[in-house]
Amino acid sequence: MDTTTSAVRTLLVSRVPRDGQRGEALISMTVEMTASALRGTKAKALSSIRDDVQKAVLASTGCRVERTIMDDPRERFTRVAYGADYADSLAFRLRERHWPLLESGLVKAYGNAWGSAKDEVWNALLTDARPSGLTAWTDANEAPQNTPGENLLTALFYFVSFATLGDGNGMESLVNLVRLLPSVVPIGEWRHGSGHWLVALR
Repeated sequence: MDTTTSAVRTLLVSRVPRDGQRGEALISMTVEMTASALRGTKAKALSSIRDDVQKAVLASTGCRVERTIMDDPRERFTRVAYGADYADSLAFRLRERHWPLLESGLVKAYGNAWGSAKDEVWNALLTDARPSGLTAWTDANEAPQNTPGENLLTALFYFVSFATLGDGNGMESLVNLVRLLPSVVPIGEWRHGSGHWLVALR
């Protein structure tokens, strides 16, 4: 993806509070980390995955990871069904943890237009994700599915949304997770084991 013309960059340039070099640095960092997550890279060394997942999931959701169960979904990355219910997914846990704060920030910044501001972030991510083949839940009439794409894009949604508000604290809680996403996507807590998290290698 050309980060100079990405939909996320265009959005951030129009939304991030303008305060000189700090604003430009925030835009550049967010665009580069988002592009890297969407692009994906070679998987990390397996020996480091558990510790990295533990730190990222704890910081971003408050959930403790006692064990990681790895799957290599390269042949079915956009449509695999995992043994974790959506209510136990990373996406759902991120919503529980971050949505109240994000919604409050959006309302404060955009008033009655807060819903449109939220949709702009999601649509920009879907546009930039299209070349990667990542998919996410977009039909309100269907139940959401717990897929790598749904979890990855939801994490980026909160990260980019906090960036549009200039909310450094919100972004900081997600930094470890977003840095993990180019190689590993946490899927959710396995329905057969408390604290056992399924993760998908990129």
